[in-house]
Amino acid sequence: MSNGILIKYLKLYFCFIIIFFSIPAISLESKDKGIDYLIKGENEKAYNILIKYAENGDSESQNFIGMMYLYGDYVNTDPEIAEKWLLKSSNQNNGWAQFNLANIYINSLLGFRDLDLAIEYLNKSVSNNYYYSYYFLK
Repeated sequence: MSNGILIKYLKLYFCFIIIFFSIPAISLESKDKGIDYLIKGENEKAYNILIKYAENGDSESQNFIGMMYLYGDYVNTDPEIAEKWLLKSSNQNNGWAQFNLANIYINSLLGFRDLDLAIEYLNKSVSNNYYYSYYFLK
């Protein structure tokens, strides 16, 4: 093997090493670990894990992130951002998220009350087996 080819391979090898070690480690923490942090009140850790799952379309994580924005757990309270996340979760037939949206509309958390929309989400929630909503429809 000539010196020119050897030098090219060495350059390629060192480039690979530099790139490999400059990439940040990917977090392998599970969604369940994020939920555990939330239960323990370690909201910053919970948010940092759950937001990744929520952004990738996980309905349960979207619901949790929505609730964090609704109640100001680690993030600033922002009912509009909460509604955005809850709608994403609701659109995947998450009954708990649908119940949480109904709560927003019943209690005027966006600055207006919409009982028709609340009833719509409560009915969706019941149809998705979140039976706690049923008691609000009685």
